[in-house]
Amino acid sequence: MSIVCAACGKISRDREFCDHCNADLQPVDDCLPPERCPLPGGEVALSASQRKVLARVEGAVALETGPARWRVHWVSMPRSRRGDRSWTIG
Repeated sequence: MSIVCAACGKISRDREFCDHCNADLQPVDDCLPPERCPLPGGEVALSASQRKVLARVEGAVALETGPARWRVHWVSMPRSRRGDRSWTIG
């Protein structure tokens, strides 16, 4: 199984370290998304397993706020821009 590297964006066959830039591909606790996801209609609490899924570059989860259902992705910026983390909701 291949994985997309969050650091360089290339596909790696090694699931632990990127074949191209040698970045660590395993999610680190400080790279996990926050415990709550802001959505139109209110914030949604994320379970530990949802946060682990979202920590992966290709990860997405479906969340509900009232009658609406959202597919969300977590976009974590490089460590040099650690304060600029954001959600992609669609």
